[in-house]
Amino acid sequence: MRRILLLDVTAMTGDAVCTAGLDLDSGDTLRLNDPQPTLQMLERLAGLAPGDVIQVEWTPIPGATRPHVEDGRWRPDTLRKDGVMPFSQVVQAVRAAAFSSIADAFGERWFQGHNHNSAWQPGAGDRSLASIVVRYVRFKADGLGRVRVALRDDGDTYWDGIPYQDLRTRSHMSGCDACDDGYLARVGAEYQANRCLLRVGLTRAVPLGEHPSACWLQVTNIFARPRAHFV
Repeated sequence: MRRILLLDVTAMTGDAVCTAGLDLDSGDTLRLNDPQPTLQMLERLAGLAPGDVIQVEWTPIPGATRPHVEDGRWRPDTLRKDGVMPFSQVVQAVRAAAFSSIADAFGERWFQGHNHNSAWQPGAGDRSLASIVVRYVRFKADGLGRVRVALRDDGDTYWDGIPYQDLRTRSHMSGCDACDDGYLARVGAEYQANRCLLRVGLTRAVPLGEHPSACWLQVTNIFARPRAHFV
């Protein structure tokens, strides 16, 4: 059995959910990949969220396609919640393994898309999930009104056009009265900060528009302060 501190519970296509975290014994980042977690699975477990500590049988997938080396097989029938780690302890665990820049974590980007977001080449790279120290993180709406992240990492590189995929946050895009008239403002109030830690990931390879199939940057969690609204 593995004891995992969940750091990333993120929305994917359809009802698929990317669920990953830190092995509390080895310090490795592990992803519950096979079978693919879904919203229905999470509901049966009364929801899973960043900060939860779980126990589960998990084994690595030999020859996992880079950069998604964190992929593993897990047994849903063995998964048990083992409590919630206090925010200060989560931050301490994240900081211990944090990179100073996105390039340090993933290497140099392959290209930048028309929407300004950055892409990496499939089949390469040492990881698809990482913790990053940033000088600041901000939020803005793109031309289609979608919330996008802009940040400057501690290596002094500016990145923007990044989607924020945290499941709890995205679930408020509909059905939340407090967010109906000000979702962007709510997101900014909850997560906007200077000098904080965040989690970033690379998507599975996907072609977008005229671009070749690529692994695109996304923000999966932000540790600015304890959550108050998106819980």
